[in-house]
Amino acid sequence: MKVADSTIIEVTLGNAEKMKADCLELAALFTRAAEILSEHTHSAPKDLPQTPEKPRRPGKASVLTEEQEARFARFWAVYPRKESKPDAREAWKKINPDDALTNKIIEAVKSAKLCDSRFRELRFTPHPATWLNNAGWENEYDTANNMKSYDSDEFFEAALKHGREQN
Repeated sequence: MKVADSTIIEVTLGNAEKMKADCLELAALFTRAAEILSEHTHSAPKDLPQTPEKPRRPGKASVLTEEQEARFARFWAVYPRKESKPDAREAWKKINPDDALTNKIIEAVKSAKLCDSRFRELRFTPHPATWLNNAGWENEYDTANNMKSYDSDEFFEAALKHGREQN
């Protein structure tokens, strides 16, 4: 070991001991500061009135009238994704549909199930509240291009023809 190397080691050790002493001093200061804060924050002054805690509300009951609940139930029965029912009720309440609009919404759900590609897989189907909030019943579908109506004989003939073409 050279003299220069041993000097560097001694200087480094000296600095480390000083840094350790500084850290211990800072730790003592932080501990005292925490004690002082604790003394002042945990005891409220006696002359200030204490605010009672608010009682927690139980879960919300249905937000819909009996008539709207019945209309909502009709919608819920046809909508394929059964998630976030309270949010869907809130969206239904905002719309507040009459019988005519309820029928239009239900028919639109049925059309969406046939024509909207998002409704083919449940994981892509919008949550009911999202669909309602976005006025999904106003979407227009080109049913002539999206689906073809077959009677059962035509369907089997088309399936057989398709099978023959594949072989």
